[in-house]
Amino acid sequence: MANARPSLATRLGSWIRVINLALALIGVAVGVAALALGVFLWRDRPTIQTAADQAQNAAQVTSAMDARVTGVEQQAETLSQNVAVLQFQNHLLRASVRISRARAHLREQQGGLAIRELAEVDRSLDAAANLGSVGQQEQIEEIKTLLADLKNTVETGTFPIQTLEVVGDRIDAMIR
Repeated sequence: MANARPSLATRLGSWIRVINLALALIGVAVGVAALALGVFLWRDRPTIQTAADQAQNAAQVTSAMDARVTGVEQQAETLSQNVAVLQFQNHLLRASVRISRARAHLREQQGGLAIRELAEVDRSLDAAANLGSVGQQEQIEEIKTLLADLKNTVETGTFPIQTLEVVGDRIDAMIR
């Protein structure tokens, strides 16, 4: 009786041939898919190129816009600093005008009106100090000390126009 069963080597050989055939079929399928994709891409290459060109143009426009925005931000910062300087000078100019009014009131020996004007000078100097640099704030504090002494002197009935001139000159010097 002959053995009806094939040997292990024969069976393994058969399985290897089946696996090789399956791998070959998968390779052919992948090759056909790649060919189809290649044909599709080749057929749509003008559209793909247009899309790539548009993406590149969009990137260039975005880069240009970023540069412009940066430039505008820098200009806005410069303008903001300039506005702060102008506001600072405006407060000092208001103080200077009030000093002139106080001077006129002192010449007329109207101490109450002069003190009212000096209070306005004090408020203008406070507003200027909020906008000024550290050095400017120190100068304003010195002026405010002189101003406080001046108010006390006016309240006692003395009319120190020369001290008022010194305060006015210091304020005017800061405006320049």
